[in-house]
Amino acid sequence: MKDYWIFPSNVKYFDIINYLNENRTIVWRRTASIHKGDIVYFYLAAPYAEIKYRGIVVDDDVAEEVVEKNSYAIPKNGNKKTKYVQIEIEFEYPSGVLTREELVKHGLGQVQVQARIDRRLKPFINAVNMKLGIQEEE
Repeated sequence: MKDYWIFPSNVKYFDIINYLNENRTIVWRRTASIHKGDIVYFYLAAPYAEIKYRGIVVDDDVAEEVVEKNSYAIPKNGNKKTKYVQIEIEFEYPSGVLTREELVKHGLGQVQVQARIDRRLKPFINAVNMKLGIQEEE
């Protein structure tokens, strides 16, 4: 069974928007038990304060050579024990669709670490996805 995750992204540290304008896959540090096939929603911090991207984990054990080619993903401390996932972006949400204000109304708390989507939040996101024509594969 796949899990649904929310990943924080602070554009002050990494410009994910420009990166994903050029690339459809991204390597990201893994801090939880995320697996191939899981769905990831990228939450962009202020000034955006919204979920902007949805992707699927295509690799949950990214090779060191791949990580090194994606130096933006490597933490400043260069910890060799860090694990990575590779995510293929499936959808970019229009601005203003999954805003922090609406997400909080449906159960979103602090978005500071990678976390599973709350059971109260998932139905709201699914409803938005249905309106946008994004089909869930269960």
